[in-house]
Amino acid sequence: MRILFPTIGIVVLACSLIGCTPTNREPPPVTTKVDGKVVQANGKAFTEGGTIEFRNETKPGVTSISGIQPDGAFSLYSIKGQHKVPGAEEGSYEVTITPSSQDQNVRSMVLKKKVVVGPGDNDLTIQMED
Repeated sequence: MRILFPTIGIVVLACSLIGCTPTNREPPPVTTKVDGKVVQANGKAFTEGGTIEFRNETKPGVTSISGIQPDGAFSLYSIKGQHKVPGAEEGSYEVTITPSSQDQNVRSMVLKKKVVVGPGDNDLTIQMED
């Protein structure tokens, strides 16, 4: 038992000095810039705020999100592992809009039309449905 405590102390000290983080961390996702504006079905800016979420149709767990500004503008970012990077991966996405609300009775809207994020900068107009 006497040998065990000094050994544990040495291991803890070594970890604190050199770091005991895994060296095979998942790399950040490769993304492209995605900015845009949310508009109502009539074409006017969506001014209610809230969030917009893009869920990749072919890669489960790949999601990009943004807050919606008072003028309807958004700028997506992606989170993968410990990485938060601007933009979204290329691909086809299902889009969900969740308006701001003071209570918990808010209803998210999943749009029927899919959105494609392509290479390079993407400037999208997301039109809500009736």
